[in-house]
Amino acid sequence: MALILVGVGLSSVNDPIVEAILDRLLLTIQYQPVSGDLFTAQTPLFSVVIGSIVAYKLKDRDLIRAWFEPICEGSRGNVPPAYEAIKQVWVWLDAEEEKHKDEVSGSYPELATAQHSDKSDSWWEELAAMLVAKFGRINLA
Repeated sequence: MALILVGVGLSSVNDPIVEAILDRLLLTIQYQPVSGDLFTAQTPLFSVVIGSIVAYKLKDRDLIRAWFEPICEGSRGNVPPAYEAIKQVWVWLDAEEEKHKDEVSGSYPELATAQHSDKSDSWWEELAAMLVAKFGRINLA
């Protein structure tokens, strides 16, 4: 799964704007069906994956797990491989957080800012490379 994340001038996942957007995205995920007539191959998996990458709080990840796990109990196309990739994303992001804790005094690392784009860590490229190496391409459509 190759992901290209574009910086929009926000300082980190702790940014209030990022948190507000994530909250709205998670709300839409809660309303997505996980079974029945309304759950089809047209499930908007891309939005769930993007929300998963930004979700670093346990409560947010629990909400995403609650969406993925019932679907993964049965075989449902590209959802189980996407969930496995998301689990690896969380492992990777948590390891990055630990690596940068000293630099950021215990908070989640500042991932990229518009003002410091030439000095910022290209974490999303490393993340995408890890995902491609482990999972290849995953269809999120």
